[in-house]
Amino acid sequence: ILNKCRICFIAILMVVLFASQSLGAVYYIKNSGNDSASGLSDNTAWKTISKVNSFKFSDGDVIRFKRDDVFNDATLTSPGVNNFTIEDYGNGEKPLLDGDKIQPIYIKDNIKNLTIRNIDISGQDWKSGEHSSNILIEAVDGVTISGINGNGHKGGNNSAGRTAIRIRYCYGEVELSNLYLFNWGPSDLPQSGTDIQGIAVRQGNLSNIKIHRSRIFNVNADCIQVANFK
Repeated sequence: ILNKCRICFIAILMVVLFASQSLGAVYYIKNSGNDSASGLSDNTAWKTISKVNSFKFSDGDVIRFKRDDVFNDATLTSPGVNNFTIEDYGNGEKPLLDGDKIQPIYIKDNIKNLTIRNIDISGQDWKSGEHSSNILIEAVDGVTISGINGNGHKGGNNSAGRTAIRIRYCYGEVELSNLYLFNWGPSDLPQSGTDIQGIAVRQGNLSNIKIHRSRIFNVNADCIQVANFK
């Protein structure tokens, strides 16, 4: 009986330790935050995307942007870790990673299981970035994106047009859901010769693609383009 109890105790301890390691930490970002703080609560939230980009994360970590706030100091780039989540917190409108000022998200890394949810990526006037996409994901194994809002013509911009979400050279499963994307492309839609998509999933070696429960409209070329992958 004692041996069985010891085995059970060790098994339970291993499960607890594994769970604690896989959950990761949660970090908060808001306009009234302080980049010198710990970031581990709303009261100690960071202020900028630049702080997020410079921080060394661990597998399973989460970053949360405060609702009703606008972030436009830098493009959000790769965390360099697996099982990473980018999401919202608080009340109000979804946090805006302002596409009129910055390319909102560009993650290019051999990481596994990236989740992005409940973020606004409206606007397409950003000048410096990569491959004309407000969210660009490359080389990631397992991508889940949900609850993204995006009005490409926010602010009445004069951009030649951007693709809202582009996923390329990725692996495993891609799932996109509950998206609300519109007005992607030049302000005088449609415009001949301008190949702009709402969603583009291209290249790579994917086991499965799921795109569901979404509204994508007023796009210069393809609302959804899926092409050139295994």
